[in-house]
Amino acid sequence: MQLKIEGDKDSRGFEDSETAYDYRHEGVLQCVASRLGWLVFFFCGLMLAAVVVEAFEEVLKKEVELSYFVPLLIGHGGNTGSQAVATMIRALALGQVGMQDLFMV
Repeated sequence: MQLKIEGDKDSRGFEDSETAYDYRHEGVLQCVASRLGWLVFFFCGLMLAAVVVEAFEEVLKKEVELSYFVPLLIGHGGNTGSQAVATMIRALALGQVGMQDLFMV
């Protein structure tokens, strides 16, 4: 019972935090401005992907079926990266890994 009460106190502490972020009260321009770095990063990634696809244009012309898999590859790469980052951030937040584990992860 004590564990449940402590858990409830902890979760309420997060809700009452002054640093809590609620994007619903933020305007469109504020959202864009706060994410501009990531937007530029993803734009550069898309430009790089376009260069790679252009470099293999002749192969894709001969083997059109390969072009169907390009969006799948891009999506899987993004999903895999996001999941890996989320897993590591969670482990860091819970103290499950630290700097001593740098080469392990």
